[in-house]
Amino acid sequence: MNKFTAPFQRYLVVLSRNRICCDVARSFPSASRNLEVPAACIHTSRQCFKKSKKDLTSEPTKFTSSAANIPIMRSIPESKNPFQPLIVSVSFFIFLIYFLLLREENDLDEGLNYSLFDRVPHLEEPHLMQAIPRMRDAGIDTREAERRLKELREMRLEKEAKEKKGQ
Repeated sequence: MNKFTAPFQRYLVVLSRNRICCDVARSFPSASRNLEVPAACIHTSRQCFKKSKKDLTSEPTKFTSSAANIPIMRSIPESKNPFQPLIVSVSFFIFLIYFLLLREENDLDEGLNYSLFDRVPHLEEPHLMQAIPRMRDAGIDTREAERRLKELREMRLEKEAKEKKGQ
């Protein structure tokens, strides 16, 4: 036995314990004949080679109609606390009261008052350049966006002119 057939032999022995080996032996007939596997490990009865037309179709098998769908799993009763809806709703309202009424604002809450364009410089101009064509395609009035884009370009040009004079 060479180094390539040893893992395959171990694979066949494991599968033979699970009675799946007949499919593997049928898939690799030349390899399974050359292996030094006991005869009991390879199950090759005629029943194993017979396949019905249902098994030969290329359509997927539905889980609900397969053997993997165990009816016992569906019939297990779900243990539910009778007070669960009350506990969840009371906890939710207590959280809302704390978060919306009792809690004081902190630095993070105050930071939410600023727009993204105030925080990240030079972001609004490329955003408007991309948004205006989309607004036109959607049939939305673009006059205000175009006016803001013109203001941003003028501000950028003034800033660049001041930087050139300063150098």
